[in-house]
Amino acid sequence: MKKLLIGLAVCSGVAFSGCNDSFLDKEPVTDLTEKNAFNSYDNFKAFMWPCYEMFTNNTIRTSLNGWGQNGQYKGDMDAGYMEQKYESGYNQFAYQTVASAATGNGWDFKSFIRRINIMLSHIDDSQMKEDEKDHWRAVGYFFHSYWYMELIDRFGDVPWIDTVLQEDSPEAYAKRENRLTVADRVLERLQWAEQHIGDFTSSDGENTINRDCVRAALSRFTLREGTWRKYHELGDYDKYLNECVRVSELLINNYPTLYTGTDGQPAAGYGELWTTENLADVPGIILYKSYVENINPHGACYIEHTSSHHVEMNQNTVDLYLMKNGKPILNNASGYHGNADMYAVFRERDPRLYHTVIPPYKVKAGKGDYPTWSYTGNAADREYIDIMGANTSCSNPGIGMKRLPGQNWSASLVPEIPRLGTGAFVTCRSGYYVWKNWDNWETNFNNGNLNTADKPVFKIEEVLLNEAEAKFELGAFNQGVADLTINKLRDRAGVTRM
Repeated sequence: MKKLLIGLAVCSGVAFSGCNDSFLDKEPVTDLTEKNAFNSYDNFKAFMWPCYEMFTNNTIRTSLNGWGQNGQYKGDMDAGYMEQKYESGYNQFAYQTVASAATGNGWDFKSFIRRINIMLSHIDDSQMKEDEKDHWRAVGYFFHSYWYMELIDRFGDVPWIDTVLQEDSPEAYAKRENRLTVADRVLERLQWAEQHIGDFTSSDGENTINRDCVRAALSRFTLREGTWRKYHELGDYDKYLNECVRVSELLINNYPTLYTGTDGQPAAGYGELWTTENLADVPGIILYKSYVENINPHGACYIEHTSSHHVEMNQNTVDLYLMKNGKPILNNASGYHGNADMYAVFRERDPRLYHTVIPPYKVKAGKGDYPTWSYTGNAADREYIDIMGANTSCSNPGIGMKRLPGQNWSASLVPEIPRLGTGAFVTCRSGYYVWKNWDNWETNFNNGNLNTADKPVFKIEEVLLNEAEAKFELGAFNQGVADLTINKLRDRAGVTRM
């Protein structure tokens, strides 16, 4: 310590001009810095791991955060297909009260974008091989594009930031660029990533960004951008729709099988995509968010068993579901049973509705902390219990996905659906209570995240719909396209083919 103080003293005052002060600016020997942290393949892999949090970030309207309206339902709520059950839970877009870019609302170029740009800026100086450099540039382009997909969708014109910004960087105060220009750059980057991303599964691990993930992002982005340009008369939309068809067909060839489920319920393969413990070997899953006990559990199942769950469906969205015979309810040949009550509304409808909204039922509750239940004697009250499967023991429901009657996390019985209101658990104003993440096998506890069901990020079902819509917008939809896409989904749900 004395020698250090003496050295500092010598370098002070008049003697300072004759002292080499560069030794004070030496980098730490044992700590990672930006200058020494980007040499090996593993350096880049470790630095990019936090970017996977993008899939659970609430800025992304299709995030997998899992908590009620702030999770997987947020995009559908903003679009008006679902809504909050509270009177104060109005749609901020419909009422034009959404925050401006200046006050947040996802206007963020510091977190993920900065990290990605830092990584990209060090690739050429690293000790990696050329194919490894291409791989990490492709991964960086994927995440950069994925964030920009949301920025474009939310704000339209946005600044293009592809360098590491400093406080005095002029780019930090750049003006917004035209949406068309930014979208074209996103398209170019994703296409480059598709061509150059490597097969490094053995190094990166399973369930990481690969060529199929890039193609899935391309399929989603190009359909969205192509239809936006077409219906806003911005021109140059065919290249996006044709690109959607190209990548979607490649993915459809790679994932020819749909998951049919294990629970024996109608449309179980659809419903279990959100309630399965491990999606690793599930057909059609391209990328998923893995949840593990004692490491990163979530509360998606728990929250839907409580009064804190805010999400309900409105009548307009319920009316969009087809009948099992494949007809819309307004078609004279549909056989729609009318809307005298919820039993009639749900009767002979597409079973995927039952996996999204709790079907109606009514039972008689017994007594005690874990009450038994019995049928009411009215055949109509058990119609959907028989379809979905009976929850035979409220004290120990056992392994299973969706069962009726429902119960909350403490095994309290839900004696009937619909339950109108905003206070008690499993209530809503419309009567259409959303329960997509609900199952009977996950462990639930009050105010505790214990759920471990994996959640899909990219799945082939979305790609099938993208292909069908893009072909329709291009005037190329025919029976062959219907059989390749829509009818695969209908066959699994038990709905008559188109």
